Amino acid sequence: MELAISLKRKGYAAGEYRFKRKGCIAAAFFWAKAGKRLEGWEAFGYIPVQANGKGMLRMTGERGIPREADQICIRSIWPDFSKTEEKFFPIPEASRPGRIQGTNMTEKEKIKFLVISDLHLTLKRRGFIENLWKRLKSRHFDGILAAGDWVNDGIPEQFEALKAGIKGCLEGVFITGTAGNHDYPEKPIPYAGSEISGYPMFQDWLGLRAGDLGVSWETDPSGIYRTLIKDLEIIGINGAAHWRRLTLGEEQLHVLERLLKEGGESRRRLIICHGPLAAFTPRNRGGKGKIYLDGDQELCRILENHKNIIFLSGHTHFSPNMPEGSVRRSAQGNIYLDAGSICTMEVKGREELIPGSWTEGVYFELKIGEDEIEVLARSVADDRIFPRGYYRFPLG
Repeated sequence: MELAISLKRKGYAAGEYRFKRKGCIAAAFFWAKAGKRLEGWEAFGYIPVQANGKGMLRMTGERGIPREADQICIRSIWPDFSKTEEKFFPIPEASRPGRIQGTNMTEKEKIKFLVISDLHLTLKRRGFIENLWKRLKSRHFDGILAAGDWVNDGIPEQFEALKAGIKGCLEGVFITGTAGNHDYPEKPIPYAGSEISGYPMFQDWLGLRAGDLGVSWETDPSGIYRTLIKDLEIIGINGAAHWRRLTLGEEQLHVLERLLKEGGESRRRLIICHGPLAAFTPRNRGGKGKIYLDGDQELCRILENHKNIIFLSGHTHFSPNMPEGSVRRSAQGNIYLDAGSICTMEVKGREELIPGSWTEGVYFELKIGEDEIEVLARSVADDRIFPRGYYRFPLG
């Protein structure tokens, strides 16, 4: 078995992995350390092998190599599936991940959030969502961030179920997010006499709950809110409306611009908006992507006039396992994360072999340190780590 590795940048997985082993029909690629595959990590690639025993995996984007990895494990598979073989190859020393700006994050230096999107809660799915809340609570983190589509139909009964699940399963846990286009009824329907009549009152409830946890929260009449946790400013943009529209009014854009100017360039911000920006969506081609959000270009202009921004979005239901990945970094150094969905997702692209696990719902761990950020995608099914959803960037 042979493997030739040609990576483009130190610490990043992008490049070519040329494999050779006669007699096999397919091969899987895993990150490894000291002769063992990294525990809990899925394969980062699967390829068919030609009759001459050759195959190639090509990785794109800015996915990271796990900091603990020093090897690649190749598992080759025989045509009748009766036999597999594993061999370990060293990652070239010049390509291995190292320290970023002279430091590595310690647990004390990190702010850690769990990022979810597109829950699409219905009364039938309530048990699934509540079981997810319980599992997430067992992980150590500073809060949960949701990038919209909390519920599926925007009706009071679903928000009441959502609120009850948060009360019962996430006691003492900070949780915030923004509205998605499914968080409003498709057609405006009058409701009266309900404790929660829709998303705006649900967001107000989240703000009151944050205050009870000692977290500051300010809501602007435009619908934008901001909160502060461990010196990190979180701004929620509510770019959704009836008729399943994703739209941002001028008032929200003006308020956002004012808020970004108030803190200066040194303040680090995390901005949540359900609609992704066309310039930074996973399926962006040559600087052009599908426009999901009315006000897309103006929002992009405002954000890219500033630095130290992490932008979280949802809506697309794209898997982080797609060839293009789920995270983009702009010329300003701002980071744009498409948070996928906890529901079954799409894996689009030209991959020749796609395992079923790559379509599973995901949540992300977002770790923010003084000098770097780590993003890690995990399966909703059993918390397995998807290497194609792992990123590590320096922060200015």
